[in-house]
Amino acid sequence: MPVSSAAAGIGLLAVVAGSLGPWATVLGVSVAGTRGDGRLTLIAAAVALLALVVFGAVGAGAALIASLVALGIGVYDLVHFQRAVSHATVLGVQVASAGWGLYLVIIGAAGAAAALVARSWALWHEL
Repeated sequence: MPVSSAAAGIGLLAVVAGSLGPWATVLGVSVAGTRGDGRLTLIAAAVALLALVVFGAVGAGAALIASLVALGIGVYDLVHFQRAVSHATVLGVQVASAGWGLYLVIIGAAGAAAALVARSWALWHEL
């Protein structure tokens, strides 16, 4: 297994973990990603992992697309969450913040996408 495939797999497993983790904390209460768009990123990561495991190099394109979908959802949700809660304060203290799960989805999806692009680049230059 090429290193880039292993790196993509690790990134996608991070997306799975982040999808299941907290995406928001409001007044000390965490909200899991699966209560919202985390379900979509979880499906995208599952599709990408399945494409890599079952189809190998042939599935790398589908895995890349699914990784980019998860990345787009994560970035979109983070930006919109930050805008929505930017003025949510009590006595000047921020009462809502993005959870570690949302950040892990973004980092994992970006890493997986970068690894898959690197793999495709290497395969292309071998031709």
